[in-house]
Amino acid sequence: MTRAAVDYLWITGMVVHCSQSVMHSRAAHLFKAVDVEKRGLVAWAGGVRVNDKKERNELKPIPSTQIFEQKQFICVYGPPGTGKTSLLETLDGKTLVLDAENGMKHIRSESVDRISLSVDEKGELVPQEKRYARLVEFMKFAESDAAKAKYQNIFIDSLTEVAQVVLRSMEATHGKDGFARWEHYAKGMSDFMKLFRDTGAYNAVFIALEDRVDLEDGTSKFLPMVQGNKVRAMIMPLFDGVVRMRIANTGEREVICRPTAKTEAKVRCKAIGEIEPAHLGKLIKKMKENA
Repeated sequence: MTRAAVDYLWITGMVVHCSQSVMHSRAAHLFKAVDVEKRGLVAWAGGVRVNDKKERNELKPIPSTQIFEQKQFICVYGPPGTGKTSLLETLDGKTLVLDAENGMKHIRSESVDRISLSVDEKGELVPQEKRYARLVEFMKFAESDAAKAKYQNIFIDSLTEVAQVVLRSMEATHGKDGFARWEHYAKGMSDFMKLFRDTGAYNAVFIALEDRVDLEDGTSKFLPMVQGNKVRAMIMPLFDGVVRMRIANTGEREVICRPTAKTEAKVRCKAIGEIEPAHLGKLIKKMKENA
């Protein structure tokens, strides 16, 4: 048996892990060892048996002009009281909400279902130490076929509070080991965000409070509020759109979609203006039509 025969490759999607080049994945529990034999590379990924000799040439390039329907992955941040949570009522289709702040008391809609981290199905308060387990269960449910068949949108209210839940859990697990605590926190937050970016089943909207960070040149900038510089740095690259919500001088709600000297923002769509009305359904439609 050759040396290559004792290597293990773990395959999921586009991620490959071998003994010579190790890459960790959020879906590690789904990985299965690949048996390297004389007949060729045989892999079981997602229950599908693939023989490398016979099927490795099945991949075919597609023209860049060929457009598939894309689900949108958006972060909306802003100060309290601007109506970020009520934006979910502007979404088209059925929406599943992760209510981490218990802030949906005023929302009554047949198109909205919610799962709360702080209050259980009987209306009883969930202890802090049990909220991380509920977060994991929410992630599992979101990956289920039943959820994907029922909901068109996922609404996370809020990323700021979810980050606190994850960090508290890591503090309880790793104690005084600050390095391990922050590394596992960053990994957990990355897993959480990428799950909804990569599933392809939902338009995913993450709400966050805003933070004001002082810069070295003496100015300051608004950006989404999450703990940890490493996690904060993930947000702009991961999301299709990061927009800041505010109340205009006219009293109307609006979102800033392009970066300014004082605001961190972006939208991967040239048709989106610097400022757009605070309406998620219209924003997502515009992004899809002009992808």
